Amino acid sequence: GKDSASGTIYGTPGQQNSVYSVVNNPPNAPTLTSPVGGSWMSNNQPALSFTTDDPENDNVKYYVQVSSFSDFSSNAVYYISTFTAEGATTFTVGQAAGSGQYVIGASGQTLGDDDGYYWRVWLEDANGAFSSTSTASSPAFKVDTSSRSEEHTSELQSH
Repeated sequence: GKDSASGTIYGTPGQQNSVYSVVNNPPNAPTLTSPVGGSWMSNNQPALSFTTDDPENDNVKYYVQVSSFSDFSSNAVYYISTFTAEGATTFTVGQAAGSGQYVIGASGQTLGDDDGYYWRVWLEDANGAFSSTSTASSPAFKVDTSSRSEEHTSELQSH
């Protein structure tokens, strides 16, 4: 209320004074671009492409996990980036850590042959707010570094 004698505006107890609070919205869940279709690939260092977006256009860091388990109970890769501008983003398995860090995995690593890899990404903005997680599931891609990959590819195209 207002104290007419002093002219000072008092906030009601328990009410947040909106003059001083800066509203920060968490980043939007990232949009996973590729690979997402479950196709076979012979590349055991795939590039994972996704788009990041923050409502305030804050810089964001991304957390990416790659697993052969759909519940991510065990991960082949767990990498945390440094803060970067929002937009089209690519993480390549085995890339240099750069200013980010590997929690699991390392620069130069390769994925083993497997008939199902899953990957997921979530974001954090400069204010410490997290997005929800986007998961490429059911499965996102399959790795076969032998010559069988070409056969798998032609099988997929013929259907």
